Amino acid sequence: GEEVSEVLLDGGKSVDLTVSITTSPETLAGAYNITVKAYSLSVSDSITLSVYVQNPLTDIRFEASPPYVDVYAGSNARFKLKVTNFGSSKELLNLSLEGLAQNLRGWFEDSSKQEITKVYVGAGEAKEFYAIVSVPKGVKVGPQNFSVQISSPDVSKSLSLTLNVLGLYDVTVANQNFYTSLNVGGKGAYSLTIQNTGSQDITNLKVLTGNVPDGFTVTVDPLLVYSLPVNGESTFTISIQTQSDVNAGNYYIDFTVVSDQTQAKQFTLRVEVLQEMSWLIYASVLLLLAVVGLFFIYRKFGRR
Repeated sequence: GEEVSEVLLDGGKSVDLTVSITTSPETLAGAYNITVKAYSLSVSDSITLSVYVQNPLTDIRFEASPPYVDVYAGSNARFKLKVTNFGSSKELLNLSLEGLAQNLRGWFEDSSKQEITKVYVGAGEAKEFYAIVSVPKGVKVGPQNFSVQISSPDVSKSLSLTLNVLGLYDVTVANQNFYTSLNVGGKGAYSLTIQNTGSQDITNLKVLTGNVPDGFTVTVDPLLVYSLPVNGESTFTISIQTQSDVNAGNYYIDFTVVSDQTQAKQFTLRVEVLQEMSWLIYASVLLLLAVVGLFFIYRKFGRR
């Protein structure tokens, strides 16, 4: 294995030599003759070696694990991809997505989640990366097919992938404060706002009343919202009427938000019933007049 440029041979002796030949990347394929000469001051001889240069072996394997991904609308799907280079030359591969629906956006990331457009794979190496597809809300549910392509001057491969969009159905009560007040024997109203925070339209949205305290009448308007689109809002008016013999104080009424697709969501409304202020004012005036009258009576007759 030692590189040599001279050998010393005694009479009748011999030595085995290995001739190593390398080519540059710019060398063209074809047949080449190389002359190897052995000489000294007294002797000289040569042989011709024939070298056949071939194009580098290209053998790229491209795979996905798995090629089928379920994803909820409103989130991102990640496809794990792998390129293995079984060939004898390095490859710088361009990455592209084909056949992706117009309402979907796709790109590529490496293992550190950095966006990439190319991947470099040395001879005998393998690289993993990801195809990312952003699925907005409102996209039609079901499978969608597209392909990923890798290419270079001497490589072109395509891989079919399937994205299965799942529908996400959800509603949110937007109110922050569940409180209202009214007078004894009076009427009050509370506005309840419901948002569609899912990825698909919901139908037959209703607000149902639970147990109602004695002396209360509760109605909800509208009774039904036939359809609520994605990101849409609907406001329900909850009207509360009390009878005149209801005691002042805090009362609690349960409500349930339901639709054809979503799970039921419950909340409790606190209703504070107040005494009519006019009666309090009248009572205070009468009390004040009584005190004043007693004061004058005392001054007039109290010292006798």
